[in-house]
Amino acid sequence: MTAQKKPKDPKDTPPDTGKTSEPNQAAPKNGVLIIDDERQVRETIRDILEMEAVPAFLAADGEAGIAAFIANQDQIGLIILDLYMPGLSGLETFAALRELDPSAKIVLSSGYSKAESLEKLENFKPTDFLPKPYRLQTILHLVAEHLA
Repeated sequence: MTAQKKPKDPKDTPPDTGKTSEPNQAAPKNGVLIIDDERQVRETIRDILEMEAVPAFLAADGEAGIAAFIANQDQIGLIILDLYMPGLSGLETFAALRELDPSAKIVLSSGYSKAESLEKLENFKPTDFLPKPYRLQTILHLVAEHLA
């Protein structure tokens, strides 16, 4: 006796959702890496970002910042980098980060004027400049603009 195939019941077919089965796309890079030698600055920016549910990664110097970027590169969409730090300078850190990822969004930060700070950059092209002291709305606007 041969078994007959039963016609497929339409109830057993999943509904068409319009989505195709594609490989998982990478999660958006919505984290911010803050590299600044001043602990209070790092923690203040982190607190502001946490209010907006933006993940923050902190580094106290250039070497730690590079290591944090390498470890979390898939999550970091923006870097806020102090231009003047002891040890590995902001410029050296900037160059190393761009070597790791030429498209990295790096915002330079300084208590000096934008003109004074950018004059020292020569061929470096930062994504933006964030003057110190920081204002809450300036940080939120800058992060929203560059993580979009």
